[in-house]
Amino acid sequence: GRLLRESYYAYELAMVAVTQSLLGQDFADIGAYPLASEVLAQNQDSLFGAAKVDGGIRWSYAGTGAVITIPVATMAFAISTALPELSHARANAKRVVSSANLRGIGMAAMIYHENHGAWPDSFDQLIEDQLVTRETIISPTVSDKVPVGYVLITGFSKDAAPTLILAYEKVTDVGQIPTLFMDGHVEILDYSTLSDMLRATYEALDEEPQDPVWGFE
Repeated sequence: GRLLRESYYAYELAMVAVTQSLLGQDFADIGAYPLASEVLAQNQDSLFGAAKVDGGIRWSYAGTGAVITIPVATMAFAISTALPELSHARANAKRVVSSANLRGIGMAAMIYHENHGAWPDSFDQLIEDQLVTRETIISPTVSDKVPVGYVLITGFSKDAAPTLILAYEKVTDVGQIPTLFMDGHVEILDYSTLSDMLRATYEALDEEPQDPVWGFE
């Protein structure tokens, strides 16, 4: 419906910018483009189609009469250039969501501590107190279609140091691991830094140090 058409419109703007760049042309002023709502108001059926023609691919826009032909080589190069960036942006978005989940877990743990005088021993206790949902404790990161969760560290005293780790996302990327600290802030750590800080955390708890848990396990 409307959302799909707006998505196509955003994709169109991106492809115009990429194509102009590849052809050595200046980027068009994005502010000069009409809003998606304006375009849709003029033409409710503004989905475009594509067809192979001599010399390239023809993109046609229903209702506007506009036809653009882009050489196949240009399209292939544009797509190969854009896909890694899209993948990178998708990974960044997942880290943002994961960090937000951890902040929610941190807030829930603090409320639990205020209510019970102790830190939670499991995610189930936070769920039972209706402080988080089961969706919150599942990271948006997936490995082979399997959801990745978080690790909650337990056994803290009431006056635990704010620099200790309370929870972290199970490792899927050794360079980008969202990590929650006792004071509620979240940092993105690499595997080596997480390992060192986990070691310090377990030593503060007088427990045997443990390596970070992998999401593939």
